[in-house]
Amino acid sequence: MLKKKFDPIAYKKMVKEYQERDDPLGWFDSIYADANGDHKEVFWADLAPNPYLLAWLETHPLEMENKKAIVIGCGVGDDAEALSAYGYDVTAFDIAPSAISLCKNRYTQTQVTYLVADLFNYPLEWNEAYDIVYECNTIQVLPGKYRK
Repeated sequence: MLKKKFDPIAYKKMVKEYQERDDPLGWFDSIYADANGDHKEVFWADLAPNPYLLAWLETHPLEMENKKAIVIGCGVGDDAEALSAYGYDVTAFDIAPSAISLCKNRYTQTQVTYLVADLFNYPLEWNEAYDIVYECNTIQVLPGKYRK
């Protein structure tokens, strides 16, 4: 099945509508929900781990067990699964419940803990609980006032 064609005008309009409703992050769930359970339908999903993450993992092997990683804005789970494959105990979260559903359905035998959480209101026990904090292509799509 082919991905839906990306319409930048419709996309910008949708994002603006969410921002005008003071829900600047709600559009994330809309995109994942529109995929109807098919991770291949998320237009920005590469369906492969970030090559820079893979290169880093190759050159920085784990030196000890029980290293923990957290993935911010995990999307469809590619980077979280890569970290897990390299031996990390991974927690991955996204603000979009539909994204987390996609991850759980896509990776039914996963060791990754997938959770719905808000980057701006995450559990306090996560502070200083991870050896690696990984974020890619999440923060830069947020409106400027949320990046400060």
